[in-house]
Amino acid sequence: MLLMVSGQWMLSILRRQLFINTCTFLMMVVVVLQVSAPYSRTALTLVLKILTLILVGNCFEFHMFFNCRNAVLALPILAFTSASEPPCSSIMLPRYVKELISFRLQN
Repeated sequence: MLLMVSGQWMLSILRRQLFINTCTFLMMVVVVLQVSAPYSRTALTLVLKILTLILVGNCFEFHMFFNCRNAVLALPILAFTSASEPPCSSIMLPRYVKELISFRLQN
């Protein structure tokens, strides 16, 4: 059950990340095309436009690879830590409460 829920969670994270990265990429394309529109008749602008789009595409793929890899690595760590630690041990009680409990147990 945990693996099924965590698998769905991981897929939703990857879908959301893909959507965000796609929107970022499309915004960069629009910016490059809009900024270079007045100078579109020169050959240098065309070359710069192509190089910029290639660079943005490579950065997009590089960023997506590391986000997917981190999500895949984080899921087993999350599952292991949540399964190995009981919920009550994560609550930190103040020192005087611990001393009061131990005092009552001794009497």
